Amino acid sequence: MQRMDLEDEDLTQKVRLLDIFGIGPLMIYAGVKAEDLPGWVRAGLVLFGGTTIAYNGANYLSVSDRAKERIALEELAALEMIEESEE
Repeated sequence: MQRMDLEDEDLTQKVRLLDIFGIGPLMIYAGVKAEDLPGWVRAGLVLFGGTTIAYNGANYLSVSDRAKERIALEELAALEMIEESEE
């Protein structure tokens, strides 16, 4: 059995997308539609669904921005190496 690498940025980003588009909305839907649950449980589902979407959305964007910066710096370093080799 293969171990899951929690340092794998691509995997963690996919889990965040699942939270944003799957779990969070499902919690909100359950909180709104489940009439047989107590009001405080329904409110909690809506609240936690919203915070799940917001928290994971912010983290997703933050990691994406860092990845873009890292790629830009790598490209810049590669260009500098090419320029140095041409001199």
